[in-house]
Order: sequence, then structure tokens, then C-alpha cells
Amino acid sequence: MLVESETPETKVTGALTLAALLTTVSVVITTLCNKDPWGGMSLSLETASWAAIGGLLALPLAGLRAYSWSPGAIKALPILEDVQVTQLSVRARCFYWPGINDLAFEQL
Repeated sequence: MLVESETPETKVTGALTLAALLTTVSVVITTLCNKDPWGGMSLSLETASWAAIGGLLALPLAGLRAYSWSPGAIKALPILEDVQVTQLSVRARCFYWPGINDLAFEQL
């Protein structure tokens, strides 16, 4: 396929451009139709309280993630070291920009 031959950077750039274009067109159309393009979204006390609840519910997941990168977790589950190396490798390949972060990429 045509998309398979593209580089990851080109794919991400294309997806972001398409998303920005689609968002802009939808905001313009809803504005022209005298509708609220944000769907009634506003910053209110209720919005802030739900954001706080979401943040509190995310704390155990963040703690588990932090623990999974600790030396104690690696001793308990040696497979975590392989997972971490794979995650770092994928992240490095996704954010590799020739000439900008060559040294960081070579260190992996």
C-alpha cells in the first residue's frame, strides 16, 4: 500500500494535518449553523470536580507504573527489564530526528 512505504514522521505529520483541517472545518460549519462548536463545554466547578476525581482515580495507575520501573519490581519480575528495553527502543525510533538527536538514538 502507499501508506506502508511512508516514514513514520510523514504518517504522523499527515495525521496531525488532517486532524487540524477536520477540526477547523467542523468548527466553521457549526459556527455558520449558529451552533456551539464546543458542545456546551465550559470550565465550571462541576468540570473541575470531575477532573479532580479523574486525577485521583489515576493515582494508583501512576503509582503502579512508577513501581514497574523500580529495581525492586525488576527483581520480582525479571521480564519487566525486557519490557522496559522494548519501550525505550520504540520511543527512540518514534522520536528519532536525523541530525537532532543522533547521539541519544545511538546510545540505545
